[in-house]
Order: sequence, then structure tokens, then C-alpha cells
Amino acid sequence: GVWAVGDKWNYGPMAKRLSDEGNVVVVIEYSLFPTAPVWQMEAEVDSAWDWVLNNIHQFGGDANKTTMIGHSAGCQLAAQLLWKRARLQQKQPRLFVGLAGCYHILDHYQHEIQCGVSEISTMKPVMGGESGFDRGSPTVTALRPEATETAIFLPPMVLMHAKDDETVPWNQSSNYNRAVNSAGGLCSLLLYDYSGHSDFVTEWWAKDKRPPPGSKQPKEAPKLSQSVGRNGLPPMGADLLSILEADDGETALRMTQKVSYEGVTPNPNVYSFWPLVEHQMNKVVQSDKEVQSSPAVDDRMKVKQ
Repeated sequence: GVWAVGDKWNYGPMAKRLSDEGNVVVVIEYSLFPTAPVWQMEAEVDSAWDWVLNNIHQFGGDANKTTMIGHSAGCQLAAQLLWKRARLQQKQPRLFVGLAGCYHILDHYQHEIQCGVSEISTMKPVMGGESGFDRGSPTVTALRPEATETAIFLPPMVLMHAKDDETVPWNQSSNYNRAVNSAGGLCSLLLYDYSGHSDFVTEWWAKDKRPPPGSKQPKEAPKLSQSVGRNGLPPMGADLLSILEADDGETALRMTQKVSYEGVTPNPNVYSFWPLVEHQMNKVVQSDKEVQSSPAVDDRMKVKQ
């Protein structure tokens, strides 16, 4: 909720279903604006993640098999945390899954201007004003020259986004996917046709229940074949469960790369910063397809194997 609203109970249905499927689930809560600026939120999430790694065994979990999942503003906090831990070579999750994430603050600010909400949104003040936009943007971090030395210490990433998302347009995930891969990280992108911004966390129900009245009827099939028969869950939920069942992060990445969205055609109604950033950062960015088969990515996959 733009770093200012929301509570961990909002993620209760999702957490309950993930737990029903055999996962040990921890929902992290952090201080919100105006109590805390973004860098305090990042520090709190970092401390919470250390707690998870040090204590998850007490609840039947394994610190070597953790997956970090972020949603919306939580993706920005999680992604920044992963880059920080990569720089310090601290223990990472086996996999990061970003749901409808915001990864480039200036880009999203332009979207807010188009929507007429930029001055009532809390995003600009929580970042410390426009001067803090680059500092708070994981995509900008990924495009810096030194990122090529850091990206190898990132976990594999799977980004999931809805093409109908009007709150955080899907180009946020598409461009972050390209930026991470261009730095030598491992990332894939799954796009869904008929979902909104909140569906990733609201359209969940218990494993032994049928879809509740009023829930959205899936208009598309899950992208991962293993996810068929998930008791009527929307495709992004069914796919997330399949991703979590993978033995490790690299296996999950390979699974999603088979159906990773390629040939993205920018929506002319959505502001896209990519050409501007590509020029400003003086980076040569390959197409999504080229990135996935680039020597840097292939070499890292060999190392991980």
C-alpha cells in the first residue's frame, strides 16, 4: 500500500493456503510512512529476514530452502535488500518471487502523474523526495556498472505481473527482469492476461474449499503444467505453488524460463522509462531472448549446477 497502509492480516488467506500446501510461512511486517522512511523499512525487513534464517528451524523450516516473496511496495523493499546482501555476500534465500512489484521509482512517479495522483501519493515523501528516487530503485541499482560484480551473489528471481494491472503497470517487472539479466543475474518473467494488482494476494482459499462466492473465474490456464488441479485457484496462485515445490531456485527458474514472456510490446498508454534509462546509464541492454541465452547467464547456470 504505497509504503503507507496495509497490515500482515491482509496476507492471511495467501499465507494459510501456502501453509496448507506444506510450507512454513512467515509474514513480515514493517513500520509504515509517516512513522518511517523507506530506508528504515528496508532495515527492518533486513532484520526480520535475519530472524527468519536464525529461527525457522524451530518451526520445521530449513534456512537453506527459504523463498522470499514480495508484493507491490514489498517487492521494492525485498529487491533492495537482496542487492544489499549480495554486496555484503550475506546469506540469501534460495529464490525471490516478486508479485506485481514496483522496481523503478521515477518510472512509477511518471505513471502517478499520468493518473493525477502524484501529489497525494505517499511514494515521493517516503523516498525522501525526488532526489531519493534512484537510491530507492532496484532497477537503477541493477544498471549501475558495479552491478555486474554483485549480481552473481543474487538469488534466482521469478517476477509475476498482470498485464491488466493499472496500479503498478507490468513494465515495472518487465524492465527489472531485463536489468537483472543484463547485469548477469538470473531472472524470468511471467505475465498474466486477466488479473489485477491485488489478485496475487486476495484470490486464495483453503486447500479443501471450493472458490468462495464472488471470487474471479479464471479466464486463462496456469503457465506451468504441474499446476493443473489446484482447486480452482487463479493461474498465478497455482503457478506460485508449483514454483515453491521446486527442489531449488535454479530448478524453479528453469521451469519458468520455458514459459517466460518474450517479445514484450510496450503498451503506448503506459509510460515506459526503458529507452531513457538505457541511454542515461550507458548500458547496452539485450533483448529478453538474447539475455536468457547470453554467455554471462549460461556461465552462471553452469556454476550453480
